[in-house]
Parts: sequence; structure tokens; C-alpha cells
Amino acid sequence: MSPRMRAFLITALVLAFACQLSAQSNQANTSLQVTVGPEASISIASATQTFTLSGTVFNNYLLSMPFTYKVRTTKSGGSGTVVATFAADFVGDASGSGPLIAGGDLTYTSSSPLTGVTAQSSAIPAVVGGAGTNVLSFGANIRSANDGTAGLIDWVLANKPQYETDSYQASVVLTISAS
Repeated sequence: MSPRMRAFLITALVLAFACQLSAQSNQANTSLQVTVGPEASISIASATQTFTLSGTVFNNYLLSMPFTYKVRTTKSGGSGTVVATFAADFVGDASGSGPLIAGGDLTYTSSSPLTGVTAQSSAIPAVVGGAGTNVLSFGANIRSANDGTAGLIDWVLANKPQYETDSYQASVVLTISAS
């Protein structure tokens, strides 16, 4: 090995050793914080729901409408609701005279498997406008499943002979709240 190469290698080793001796490290830390508050969301799987005739002539029309909700209410004193609101009554495609929500033709019951949730177990008349009607009520510290909890509204529509033949629609909005 040439003297020049030897000098270069010795210098490189000395510098590498010096760099290791002068290496420094430093640390910093922080605390991660989160405030988890009440939240709620709701979805209906199908944009259109269709009533079916239950049984024979002039039996009521029935519709089971599943929905999925996620909710978390405040641990102490929290509450929440799912409310069904109709902005308008049933309207026929050909302007037929048919079922009237405002006339008491539509009732419902509701259910949810979540402990601590109050459902409507006896038939409640639906209403048009206003604040709507409670479908489910939540108390304090209610927490649904991570992927949502199933709810169900069973609608019963009276089948009266005075309805004109037509295809009728009414839009319902489900609103969920949590505090």
C-alpha cells in the first residue's frame, strides 16, 4: 500500500472515530389528548321502501323498514332520539285520493336490540310536519356497536275502500341526535 493511501485511510479512521465521539442525541415528548363527545349517525339501506298487502282483501298494508344507527351519549345526563318526520302526506301519481297520514291512516312500532334504548312497542300514529314523532329514545351512556346497531320501524297503513286506485308516495326523514 502506498504511503499516500495509508495516510488517507488513517485520516478517514480518525475522522470517523471523532464523529462518533461528538455524536449527540436529543429527545422530546408530548402528551396526546382527545375529548370524546356525544355523536350520532343514521342510515337507511334502501332509498325506496314498498308496502305489501297483509293477507286478504282490505287487510292493512305492512312495511318493515330497517335502519342502522351509531350513537354515543354523554356518560352522565346524556340523551338522544331518532325522530321520524313527514314533510307532506301521501301523494298519488295520478292525484288520487288515498291514505292520509294526517288522518291517522299510518301507525308504527319500533325496535332496537341495544340495552337502554326505549322503542315504541305499541302503535303510534305518524304525523305530518312539526317535530315528528320519536322512534327511539336514548338515555345516558348509550354506545352502539362500532359498525352500527340495527333498528326497525314496522309501519302499518290502513287499507280503506274509499282510497282511489293509484300509486302513492310519502317521504320520511329519520333524524338522530345525541347529547
